[in-house]
Amino acid sequence: MQLTSLASTAGAAVTPTFAGAARAAVAGPDGVAGLWTGWRPAVVRASTYGALRLGLYTSFRDEGGRWMGPVDGDRDDGGPSQGDGKAPAPLSVRVGAGIAAGALAAAVTSPLDLAKVRLQRGGGGGGGAGAGRGGAFAVVARVARAEGVLALWRGVSAGAARAAGLTAAQCATYDGLKAWIGGLSLPSLPAAPFGPDSGVARWGAVAGAGAIATVITAPFDVAKQRMFVHAAGGGSVGGAAGGGKTPSLAGTLVGLIREGGVVALTRGAGASWLRLGPQTALTFAANEWIRKSAGLPAL
Repeated sequence: MQLTSLASTAGAAVTPTFAGAARAAVAGPDGVAGLWTGWRPAVVRASTYGALRLGLYTSFRDEGGRWMGPVDGDRDDGGPSQGDGKAPAPLSVRVGAGIAAGALAAAVTSPLDLAKVRLQRGGGGGGGAGAGRGGAFAVVARVARAEGVLALWRGVSAGAARAAGLTAAQCATYDGLKAWIGGLSLPSLPAAPFGPDSGVARWGAVAGAGAIATVITAPFDVAKQRMFVHAAGGGSVGGAAGGGKTPSLAGTLVGLIREGGVVALTRGAGASWLRLGPQTALTFAANEWIRKSAGLPAL
């Protein structure tokens, strides 16, 4: 959905629907399998990027919390303890840890993200028949040969900004909501708080984190896709012809607004929410289970 206007003719932007985008993918040469185009680099990237951002987040958060110590007025509500018996880190530390962890993880894995988008777009780099085919590393090699090694980090600013917002929104919100919900008690059961490690606290935190993350990352998602397909026969990026100098993140965002108004920045947000909701739930459920199995404190 985010890339549809790149395939439009005469510069006319198209506003797709989720169902329309799915039908277009199925109508392609791969049929239903077209819905899973680019899944290999997506899996490779997720296994590295996801592990990096969550691992770095907890390290940065804990180190930042020890360095800053308790800060009156900077906590959410003064509050409840986490599963490890420690009070939550200050909100500013959690947000800062999320921004740093997300941006660093995205920068390291940006070539794999670019390979995924190129495969989904059908332009794996280098042009010619079958340019959009092959595995992640085949696409990376073609892009490096055809466009130069630095082209593998095209769009890294949008990817890093998106990952910074995603990790800060998901992790900081999950942390805070889980502690807050864990400190609540029902009026009819005043002596029975849910507890920060209860299912109610975890799933409530997941729901809030997924929704907030979708809203924050939507504009960066659209801009990232545009920048990744630049110079790969991908039409216009932010209103400029493909090829030549890679546009900046700010230039791409401005171009999108000129193309379709502010609403263009939210193109595909519904589909993103349908993906981010379950992804957030599975990510944090698996993370909490692994940490508990390894004898580590809860996130």
